[in-house]
Amino acid sequence: MASPGSDVLEQTSAIQVNAGLESYYRYHLQEWKDLAGWRQDNEYITSGYRTLSGSFRKCLGSLKHIHNETVNVYSHLLGGFSS
Repeated sequence: MASPGSDVLEQTSAIQVNAGLESYYRYHLQEWKDLAGWRQDNEYITSGYRTLSGSFRKCLGSLKHIHNETVNVYSHLLGGFSS
């Protein structure tokens, strides 16, 4: 038999897990028109730009997401590890 309040604990845990998953899957990308002038170097790539974070950890975390530089990043990583 469950103790009183265990249902509330389970619901709270489920809410926390769902919130964590939402923040993991929610990754904000920018469009070309929203970029700073110094980042607008190719007007034909109109979306999928990673946001500037100023954090090495967040930069590495962006490797888990798809953006307009994904193939470029992984091709350079594979080349670097294979040499």
